[in-house]
Amino acid sequence: MLSQSAASPEPSRSPFRAELSVSRLLRIRTCAAADAAAGVEDPDYLVEAAKQIRMALDSEVNEDYEAAFSYYKNGVDLLLNGVQLDPNKERREAVKRKTTQYLKRAEEIFITHFMCSLSFSHSK
Repeated sequence: MLSQSAASPEPSRSPFRAELSVSRLLRIRTCAAADAAAGVEDPDYLVEAAKQIRMALDSEVNEDYEAAFSYYKNGVDLLLNGVQLDPNKERREAVKRKTTQYLKRAEEIFITHFMCSLSFSHSK
């Protein structure tokens, strides 16, 4: 499923914007810590997903788009699987919003960096 906005993806992202994205995911994680203190199970999926997203962002900064795409896929997969079991409704909604953003970014990377090479290899 390709969106209209994905047809003209941003060529690159600033490291500052990347830091903001991870910091938002970590704020969601902080809410999870508060839940843990209140006796609600701590969702480790957020920690693992944050690691994957951090590696995706680092890979983008280094222009390693194949690795970035893979890390985004792993992070999104962890978020999609983990959010289904998360008991906190507010956190679930926040995680779903962030997951959508990461999925869109993975799609932008795919379209920008891999679609042309796929089209070229099939036309030979």
